[in-house]
Amino acid sequence: MARSRLFPVAAAIACATGLAAVSVPPVLAQGLPGLTLRWNGNEGGFRELKYFLNSGTVGALDRYTLAIPGREIEQAIQQLTITYPTYYTGSFSDDKVSLRICRLGNVLSRTRCDEVVPLSDRDIDRDNGRIDFYPQAPIPAGTTLGVVFEGVINPNNPGMFQFNASALSPGDLPISRYLGSWIVTIDLRNN
Repeated sequence: MARSRLFPVAAAIACATGLAAVSVPPVLAQGLPGLTLRWNGNEGGFRELKYFLNSGTVGALDRYTLAIPGREIEQAIQQLTITYPTYYTGSFSDDKVSLRICRLGNVLSRTRCDEVVPLSDRDIDRDNGRIDFYPQAPIPAGTTLGVVFEGVINPNNPGMFQFNASALSPGDLPISRYLGSWIVTIDLRNN
């Protein structure tokens, strides 16, 4: 009898303090193919990198700067590969994609990616969502890089698009090392 009187009181206290178990149905992300949400940035070796967009709005003219901090570049780079999803429908000109050396900003200064890395070749494979950069000389370890896309026309659909960076070092076996990923968000309107 005492248990039945205390149960409603205990249930009310648990609900009020947020201790009650809540049943939430699973959510399926069917509208975004290939989307993997990463709540823990270190899980499975995933490294989320910073990026900067001038607009980030659906269908707008934009400029992307995908930054790779020097701490992620532990060995010299002979080839840098950027991959992006094949369902990304934004458009950019081949001659407006560059690899640059950057100075990451902070609260008091903005990120600057002014020095263009001289390339011996650059290969853009739109069918497979891949861009390969071949610098004329290996890029030293610890160099902060930026992949800069100028004159981009953003996709007409909002969403999150995962761009990935990997690299080959001089003398490496032909196996790419993962450097990190950018989860680029294109929104309906500029916030």
